[in-house]
Amino acid sequence: MLKGHVCFIPDATWKRFESAYAAEISAFPNALRPLSKGPVEPLWIATPSAPAPKHVPFHRCVVLQFAENDTLEVGETHTITVHDMLPSPRGSIHHTMFQSWLNHATNDTAPELTAQGHHWCSIIDASAGIVSTLPHLGEEIASLHLAGRRCWKVEETWNEFQLLAQRTQAGTTGAFELHHLTPDGGPELSVEHLGSGPEPFIQRPDIGSFHRFLEQHTGTGWRPTIPLRQSLMMMLAELEQTHAS
Repeated sequence: MLKGHVCFIPDATWKRFESAYAAEISAFPNALRPLSKGPVEPLWIATPSAPAPKHVPFHRCVVLQFAENDTLEVGETHTITVHDMLPSPRGSIHHTMFQSWLNHATNDTAPELTAQGHHWCSIIDASAGIVSTLPHLGEEIASLHLAGRRCWKVEETWNEFQLLAQRTQAGTTGAFELHHLTPDGGPELSVEHLGSGPEPFIQRPDIGSFHRFLEQHTGTGWRPTIPLRQSLMMMLAELEQTHAS
């Protein structure tokens, strides 16, 4: 994913990076370099809680924010807003939801499912998409949104998460039962006509501008490929890591 990219480190912290990543720099001498050696004006990656320095030109700064836990900004800098990412950022409403779900799955109880659905996307797809946009951000300020293309009903997400959590628990304790070992083929996919059923339509975040931006500059558009099951396994690993720490 990062092949051909060079990361430039601010000069004030370069010595520390040079010491900490001496082996990597030796193997890949052009992967990490001091910012002063950069061939072009740097692009700063900021967040709402960690803004770029004031001297950075607006068009050379991109604010990366997450719809579930940030106060969203739309201003004079580039903004990339990520919706429904898995694993969910710590402290977000989705991270809290999955933590509660894990407790229910462990105790074999059912949670209260209040949300309607989500357009989940993997951090792997999101990272690849964001990295692909960075070299092409110019003076015209861009406001881009990314999310998964398919909407997963909350019941579908819970059923899949519960199955994976209980299988993980069985693998940890060795208390396997027949249903833990039976292949299920993964979550079911179905085609529904919009507006044909009694359930309310779940509006997808506007990913059109992000798709068109990538299509124009990379020729591929926004085409996430990581399955929901793999993303939920990463979410489970994140929850276990949070619990361990």
